[in-house]
Amino acid sequence: MEPFKNIFNKEAVSQIAFFLEKSSHEFNKKSFIKDASTGLKQLELKDRVRHISHAMKVNLPGPYKKNIQIIKKSVGEEKINNFLIWPLAQYIEDEGLDDLKTSLRAMKELTKYFTSEFCIRPFLERYQDDIYQVLKNWAMDKSHHVRRLCSEGIRPNLPWGIKSHFVINNLEKGVEILELLKNDESEYVRKSVANHMNDISRIDEKLFLKTIKRWNRESKEKNMQKLIRHASRTLLKKGHPEVLKVHGYKKDLNIKIKASSLTPKKIKEGDYLNLSLHIKSNETKAHPILVDYIIHFKKLKGYSPIVFRLKDTLIKEDLIIDKKIHFKKVTTRKHYPGKHFL
Repeated sequence: MEPFKNIFNKEAVSQIAFFLEKSSHEFNKKSFIKDASTGLKQLELKDRVRHISHAMKVNLPGPYKKNIQIIKKSVGEEKINNFLIWPLAQYIEDEGLDDLKTSLRAMKELTKYFTSEFCIRPFLERYQDDIYQVLKNWAMDKSHHVRRLCSEGIRPNLPWGIKSHFVINNLEKGVEILELLKNDESEYVRKSVANHMNDISRIDEKLFLKTIKRWNRESKEKNMQKLIRHASRTLLKKGHPEVLKVHGYKKDLNIKIKASSLTPKKIKEGDYLNLSLHIKSNETKAHPILVDYIIHFKKLKGYSPIVFRLKDTLIKEDLIIDKKIHFKKVTTRKHYPGKHFL
């Protein structure tokens, strides 16, 4: 599979140039293509985005307010390929910190086509409470993209986003905004709320538990229960007793593993492991149970344990679980030869 960074190539630069030139004949298209393409191939993903953004700065006619109008026009009228808007959003991040009002208007518009969750991060550090107040207002916006930004933009652990110490040190401010979004009609928004809460669970278990327990008391509605479940995934994998209880899993069921097998004992990358479990139950009525397994992957030094879901089901009578585990090559980890443990 081709690396994702390659979406930002010379052809992408030419497309961005085409749309910007249509929005302003003062834009130096030829110079931009040269500047943005030079050295691009050697860079990783985010550096490519920054590189193209810098070329925009050099070749847009300026000043900032004027350039933002050009950017907004190019996006709104021409419908650039979504990911190609990222360097345009990066321009706001790089150049717009001294003009909050103009930048926020631009973020709100761009996020309808490509998320502004990355470019809002530096503004959080400088303007702090002002940004949170704006997001509370945006949480009522008619666009689900804008509403999602209110959660995603202030996630404590935003993938690809710069770390915001203000966000991490003010998690309860984030929860105040999530309260406005937790019952949103859009699953796109609710999923962001769940991911935001999962981030919180990794930093402040007490706040996480207080919040999801309250939400669980307030609503047993299907969408809310799905949100809480997705938000709880990290602590469920850890077997956190209070989180398990929230989701209806009892601690002291009269069940045990009667027999287990794992074959074959030796495999190559790409092979399958066959796991079989016989769980004996002495319960008189059905109860929900979670069955996970942990593979301790061998690393260069030591082992890296990863938890996988095996079964989420009801148990009353004995339960047989058979699972084929594909030891396949993946991009997120490297498999080293030697002993691995399950």
